[in-house]
Parts: sequence; C-alpha cells; structure tokens
Amino acid sequence: MSEEIRYLALENKSLQNRLADQQQQYSLKIHEVLSDLDSARKEMDDLRQQLDRSSEENNNLKSLLFSMKKEAQSTDSSAALSSQIPGLQSSVQRLSAEIGELKQHLEHYDKIQELTRMLQESHSSLVSTNEHLLRELGQARAQHRAEVEQLHWSYKELKKTMALSLSPQGSARPGGCSSPR
Repeated sequence: MSEEIRYLALENKSLQNRLADQQQQYSLKIHEVLSDLDSARKEMDDLRQQLDRSSEENNNLKSLLFSMKKEAQSTDSSAALSSQIPGLQSSVQRLSAEIGELKQHLEHYDKIQELTRMLQESHSSLVSTNEHLLRELGQARAQHRAEVEQLHWSYKELKKTMALSLSPQGSARPGGCSSPR
C-alpha cells in the first residue's frame, strides 16, 4: 500500500513539473507572438500610410496625365507634351504596381492578425484547461492526503489492537479489542 502511495506521489510530482514546464513554455510563446503582432501592426500602419501616399500620388499623376493629354489635343505643341506622356505613363504604371504590392502586404498582415486572434483564443482555452487541471490536481492531493491519514490511523489502531491482544491483560477482555479513541 505504501509503495502505491509513493508511486502516486511521484506521479503527482511529475505531473506538476510537466504542467509548470508547459505553462512556462506557453507563456514565452505568447509573449513572443504578441511582440511579433505589435511589430506587424506598426509595419502595417506604415504600409497603409505609404499606400495612402502612393494612391494620392497616383491619382495626382493620373489627373496630370489626363490634363496633359487634353492639352496636347488642343494645342499645336503636342510634340513637346507627347514626350512627357510616356514618362508620366511609366510613373503611373510604377505606382500602380507599388499599390498592388502594398495591398498584398496588407492582406498578409490581415492574415497575421487573424492567426494571432486564433492563437489568443487557443491561449484562453489552454489557460482554462490548465486551471481546471490544477483544481483536479488539488482535489487529488486532498484525497491522497486524506487516504494517507486514514491509512496511518488504521495502522496505529491495528498496532494497538495487536498489542492488546498479545498482552496478558488484553486476552482477558472479550474479543481482545480496545475502544477507538
């Protein structure tokens, strides 16, 4: 019986150590992910500002290109203006490509935010499970303590009974048992 108690105590200690290690690892991982999320949010804000500036510049260039095309059609100096149009068109294309890249970056960061939200939900679930397991472990400890105390009490009572039944005075009593305290 005491070997079983020792085994349960060792298993209990092992489970406590494992639980503590898992909590520490998970806390470190959450801290790392939250730090990455903060960095990603800052970078996303910068990218949004850059996207806004690029969109504004793109719109201004489109407007300028449109007005220059209109002006080129209405003036005789279309040769001078037509030399500027290809440069403006390439600027518009470059900005359009840059806007596309920035939109892809924003989509990427939106996915990161979704993954972070899912990780936070998972963390909450693990914390809840962990708390539940800790409560169960506490209950198991209390039950274990009570069983050990009961075993000690029973052992002491058995020793008393054996001592009384083996003593000359104890054999005079009927049944050879003493009254429980």
